[in-house]
Amino acid sequence: IEASMNNMTIAAWVGAYSSDIDDNNRMVDVNGDVMDEDALSWAIGVKYNFSKRSQVYVGYRQTDSDNDYRDENIAVMGIRQSF
Repeated sequence: IEASMNNMTIAAWVGAYSSDIDDNNRMVDVNGDVMDEDALSWAIGVKYNFSKRSQVYVGYRQTDSDNDYRDENIAVMGIRQSF
């Protein structure tokens, strides 16, 4: 989903995946129990255009998995100047 208004753009997405790995190839925890790989991920970001060549942006993405080794929280921000 993306929405633009004047010089600002806001975008977001939600995604999920379900693992189909058989039980013999899955990761196991310290107790020997099979760990699931299913996950849900979402992100949101904002971009502001100062001009055709200059913009600032900020974004955040989070992934929540049944397997805690795959969890992620990522933030990004920056300035882009095209020459």
